[in-house]
Amino acid sequence: MAEKTKQKGKKTTNMYARGIERREKILSVAAQMIEEKDIRAISLKDIAGRTGVSVGAAYHFYANATDVFVALAEQFMKSLRETIAAPYEGAATESWQALVATAWGRGVEIYMECPAYQKLLLSGQTPPEIKQADRDNDKIIGRSFIDIISRHFHFQEFPNCESVFFNAMEIADLMLCLSVHRDGHISQDMVEEAKIAAIAYLRHYLPESLPLK
Repeated sequence: MAEKTKQKGKKTTNMYARGIERREKILSVAAQMIEEKDIRAISLKDIAGRTGVSVGAAYHFYANATDVFVALAEQFMKSLRETIAAPYEGAATESWQALVATAWGRGVEIYMECPAYQKLLLSGQTPPEIKQADRDNDKIIGRSFIDIISRHFHFQEFPNCESVFFNAMEIADLMLCLSVHRDGHISQDMVEEAKIAAIAYLRHYLPESLPLK
């Protein structure tokens, strides 16, 4: 009896592992296809065919291609939040402006590592479900910026503080969207424009200098 239970447990673990592997493969292939094709022209059947997973198995994990894209966007957003929240040191902590610029730069680097993310979240092909998820994520990122600044400086939050930082994230994102629309990718000059725009907006609410902790 104990041996059968052990074998059953092992089988369940193997099935779970295979399921994770299939999901990751589907997401990886979807990212490749996004780089190559119009997002709106990609179906779950197309993704399954490229992945080598049966259509039935693909439907077991995702209801349609949009579900795959949402999962891919969530993967990106999680990575973005973790990267921005990681510790800062050195020149990045000399002023709140440098801290914001460095944190923003970290986020852009993740976009640069996978062009599919640029197309998925910043282009005119972005599905509505992902646009809303991205807005919600920007609220979390905005809160992270407040926490990062508070970690290094004596900073007193003010009324509508979270809304202000959310707006700053949206302003910076707009610059990236314009870049993808104009150039087909995020250009370095628009990365700098995004930093300038976000920091200029925040300067209206934050003093030019904050005392270090």
